[in-house]
Amino acid sequence: MGPLGQAQPAEADLAAAATDDVVIAADADAADAAELVIEAEPAPAEPAAPAEPAVTPTPAPRRRQLGPYEIIAEIARGGMGVVYLCRRAGEAGFERLFAIKEMHAHLAHDHDFVAMLLDEGRLAARIHHHNVASVLELGKSEHGYYLVMPYVEGCSLDQLLAKNPTFRPPSLIVPILIGALNGLTAAHSLEDDDGNPVGLVHRDVSPQNILVGIDGDARITDFGIAKARARISSTEPGMLKGKLCYCAPELLDHGHRVDHRADQFAAGAVLWSALTGRPLFRGDTDAETVRRVLTLEVAAPSKVGLAPPAVFDEIILRALDRDPERRYPSASAMAEALREAALTSGMLGAPTRVARWVRETFADALAERQRQLRLAVKTSTGNQILVLPGLAPGAQSTPSAPPAPFASSEAPTVTLPPESTAMDIARFLGALALAFGAGTLVALWARGLL
Repeated sequence: MGPLGQAQPAEADLAAAATDDVVIAADADAADAAELVIEAEPAPAEPAAPAEPAVTPTPAPRRRQLGPYEIIAEIARGGMGVVYLCRRAGEAGFERLFAIKEMHAHLAHDHDFVAMLLDEGRLAARIHHHNVASVLELGKSEHGYYLVMPYVEGCSLDQLLAKNPTFRPPSLIVPILIGALNGLTAAHSLEDDDGNPVGLVHRDVSPQNILVGIDGDARITDFGIAKARARISSTEPGMLKGKLCYCAPELLDHGHRVDHRADQFAAGAVLWSALTGRPLFRGDTDAETVRRVLTLEVAAPSKVGLAPPAVFDEIILRALDRDPERRYPSASAMAEALREAALTSGMLGAPTRVARWVRETFADALAERQRQLRLAVKTSTGNQILVLPGLAPGAQSTPSAPPAPFASSEAPTVTLPPESTAMDIARFLGALALAFGAGTLVALWARGLL
């Protein structure tokens, strides 16, 4: 989202004239009105100097508005649009901050994209749960549509893990995932006005879309835009890079019915990687990553990388089963299994401990962000937009590719099994075409990557 500074009152310079007969004075009121008053003792030999004409101050231009919301800072920028920190003012000095995602202007002309965004956004706006960064409002600007969401001070799980590559205590990681699963449960349970389930699926659960606030609570974000993002991903090569390793196999299999259990698979992949410190399905190429999602035999997390306690192995491996029927029946069932395992083993940290981890990890960055935020909020006028600093060195403010995998001789090289049938290969190629578009599939084939 250059820094804004609050206008300072002008200060008069005191000029000591040789005759001591001229005094330049500027009081606070005159400074605010941008006026300079000159008082002079008339000299006997000369007429009094004419008074300077009053200067009418030019009002500073107000910041850009999105409906009733005033943009005060840029938080993030990505392929779909820009995220702004905005303020809405009310009566008697009431103010509240919001995060607003405004789509890029060129996407407003893609009617299918807009329709997807609006359809899913309307559903997401009905989710009310403290573990979900809900969509509060849909609006339209001169650029296109925008989504209004609560402003959460904190970081993404992706940023938190990147800053702690070897410090991944289950007592802090597991509560974050339990919170995310609770948020998913609220979304999966959404009903229409007639009490019928709407079947909302996030489809894009990843460390980048799990926010961890300085209050210690985890919140799922970006509900309602996964399908829309998938549309622009099919026309922009690389848009899904970094997200494929959290995709459920059924999302890559054209024609396969997708339901809430796809989000459970993604949560399992997030937890596996977070606890082990290793990316689960990440390959050197997107084609390799898709192949791993479809064929890799997943090892128990307790035997990989940071070797977390084996008490979580069965839960994670069940969530990662390629057959949705063998996963947990719901996100809430998986959350309950994690909670029970963590409690039994004494590894269920309180939200206050998670909050402390976030604050200590990003102490300097959060302090600087708060300083610049206060500066921006104090200034009610001006046409500049402050870009708030990221929470990690070089961090992208949009969903970005996860950190590079840890170098290890244990990293598996996965190929299609020798017994793979023509149908297996066809499913794999179909998954690539669905994920990246047929043009990308042809390009991969031509470059010898398939």
